[in-house]
Amino acid sequence: MKTVLIVEDEAIIAMTYKRALRKNYLTILVSTGIEAVNSVKNSKPDLILMDIKLKGNMNGIEAARQIQDLFTIPFFFLSGNTDQDTKNKALSLNPCGYLKKPINHKELVRTVNSIIL
Repeated sequence: MKTVLIVEDEAIIAMTYKRALRKNYLTILVSTGIEAVNSVKNSKPDLILMDIKLKGNMNGIEAARQIQDLFTIPFFFLSGNTDQDTKNKALSLNPCGYLKKPINHKELVRTVNSIIL
């Protein structure tokens, strides 16, 4: 079974993503950028869903950058932030996608399937 790392600091939102993906994927939930980097080192997921605004000192863009320096794992950003500068910084890392919150769960599953199936 393919593994999806969900990096989301809002527990309720993270659980809804997990629920949407549970039929087809093993999911790992973390809530900070540092946890994301460490989790990737340990679990080597097949895909990363990365929120941009995270608690702690490292946002999702920086976490994705650090992960890219170490591994070749596809990822896409999830964000409620519509600031164009932030979006441009995120897109400069060439993610597989950028979904704006709130995210329709069917769209989430469709996007994940299109990347790793």
